[in-house]
Amino acid sequence: MPSIHSSVDLVENLLTPRQTQVAQAYAKHGSAPAVADVLAISLETVRSHVKAIQQRTHQRSMLKALLVLIAKGIITNPFASDNMST
Repeated sequence: MPSIHSSVDLVENLLTPRQTQVAQAYAKHGSAPAVADVLAISLETVRSHVKAIQQRTHQRSMLKALLVLIAKGIITNPFASDNMST
């Protein structure tokens, strides 16, 4: 039976730091072109990260992948009231 620590490690290591950054930007900005602009990377690089994120979360859509990542606490919900700037 896996320990609690190994479960935490699996969640923490689900995505690379750059994939986490791309996922958070995608959640906030909503499209691959916007993420490419914000992170100053190519659209193809964003698409590559999106594909990897979907594979690692076992989801067929980026929206579902983002919901999984928010639920696991890997990224924050950009629309949550505590994340909204006034």
